[in-house]
Amino acid sequence: MAQDVAKLIRGVAALLAGVLGPHAEVVVHDLEKGELLQVYHGEITGRRPGPTDDGPTVRLLAEEADADGCLIGYRSAANGRPLRASNLFVRDDAGRLRYAICVNQDIAPLEQAGRLLEELGGVRPLETAAAEKTTDPRQMIRSITLAEVEQAKPFSVRNRAGRLAVLRRLEEQGVFQVRGAVEEVCGLLGISQATLYNDLRAVRRQGEREMEEGC
Repeated sequence: MAQDVAKLIRGVAALLAGVLGPHAEVVVHDLEKGELLQVYHGEITGRRPGPTDDGPTVRLLAEEADADGCLIGYRSAANGRPLRASNLFVRDDAGRLRYAICVNQDIAPLEQAGRLLEELGGVRPLETAAAEKTTDPRQMIRSITLAEVEQAKPFSVRNRAGRLAVLRRLEEQGVFQVRGAVEEVCGLLGISQATLYNDLRAVRRQGEREMEEGC
């Protein structure tokens, strides 16, 4: 891919950071080099330019992108703060994923303002209708896993502590009771079944220790 494409992507990131301001982190991933080329307002998630293990997670999210290569406005979190996340995935002429521009907007102030307006207006928030449940177990597992990965941002499958946190949440939700869940989660996270089973044993031992300490 021509060098001017990387320059153009850097310019788009600079524009987004300038328009959105300090409450939005803008990150440029170079998937081929495995590094973050630019990070604006990285204090939101704690990321800095340089080598990164985020590649597998970015590729996982890219599978959910629309025809324009965008994944816009999904809920995420980092450092205990709610985020509105959006991504643009850029592929080369051969269809290989080369770059990603990721925008994480800190929406905590907006949510606080919304609650204040509700209180001042003397209204109750409307009950949110339950999301329609998919009947496809594979899609259900994919959706739950992606949600948990995003809640653990910044997340890397190569970081065992982060991976254990995600697997623990999946275990708590009973994901591994569903037929085919092990194979599906392994594929999504890019790990072997042996690694998954070892991690699950660690998660379950930790759970047993916590139960014993609570008795």
